[in-house]
Amino acid sequence: MNSDWQALDNPIGSSLATRHAALARGGALARRYPRDTSPLGGFAGACLANVEALSAVVDVGDDIALVGPYAPELPPNWETLYTSQITQMLRMDRTLQRDPRAGRGSPIALTDRLCPARRRSDG
Repeated sequence: MNSDWQALDNPIGSSLATRHAALARGGALARRYPRDTSPLGGFAGACLANVEALSAVVDVGDDIALVGPYAPELPPNWETLYTSQITQMLRMDRTLQRDPRAGRGSPIALTDRLCPARRRSDG
């Protein structure tokens, strides 16, 4: 797996370690955006050291949203408010894909049939 795909597996952690490193609070084990910017953060792994590192950037009573492949077990002084699984997909080619249910037509006509709320006005 190349590094671009690894970045997709851990998008927030990767962003905070690269392009947004100047904004990041924390270090190599756990990072987050400044509290007044975003609640998002990321781990570099799922061991106790990562959770301990996160404690240094999340104040008592503050919350953080973590998106990535790591869901470590949290100690009792943390409360999990919500967990979810996200499926991330990567399209490998740039050819126009038509939905066979929509029949033939231009990409705009196809969009109009699949997303009627997005129909354009003719007038």
